[in-house]
Amino acid sequence: MPENDTGSGVRIVFLVAVMAFTRQFDAALVTALLLDMACELRATPGGVSVAMLGYLMGAVVSFASAGKPGDRYGLGNVRLVGCILTTTGTIL
Repeated sequence: MPENDTGSGVRIVFLVAVMAFTRQFDAALVTALLLDMACELRATPGGVSVAMLGYLMGAVVSFASAGKPGDRYGLGNVRLVGCILTTTGTIL
């Protein structure tokens, strides 16, 4: 394997690890806080289900809508931008 491919491989592994961590962190955070949010908002079980479904649908729509820019600008670039946006949103 050429020397410059090693750096690229390390970068890809790092980005995938950051993306996986961020996604799992977001999901765990929402799940852990779901009961507290439901109590604070006096939500019914149906309302909580709708809120969780909305959260998941937002993730699915964002993944699906990344296909066209991925074809145009390259999957790696779109994945990097998505990773940066998700990480920034999680930190905020």
